[in-house]
Amino acid sequence: MEFKMVEFSEEVKSFLFSYTPEDEFITSLSEIKQIREVLGLESCKSVDDFTAIRNTVVKYYKDLKDEYVEYDDAGNHYFKDIDRYFQLSNSMMSVTAVIDHYIYAKFNTL
Repeated sequence: MEFKMVEFSEEVKSFLFSYTPEDEFITSLSEIKQIREVLGLESCKSVDDFTAIRNTVVKYYKDLKDEYVEYDDAGNHYFKDIDRYFQLSNSMMSVTAVIDHYIYAKFNTL
């Protein structure tokens, strides 16, 4: 299966790299606005547009998180920096939740 992706600018990558929600359980209104603006969500015309951005966000964070995990020959994983790994997970969940919100709000579907 092939996933549609977009090319992120260095500005977007820098934002995603440094973004951490203030509360690990809630994305604030100001964070939602910032994510919407940085990712250009207001210009999305279709579910496919949003999904391509979402796919790219997930891939970006997956690649970052991979830097903090090692695997042994048996396939067991070990965290090099568990705090950073889970911070990146929280960031990814926050950003994807905002994208999902806009998909549902604009198209009344998921």
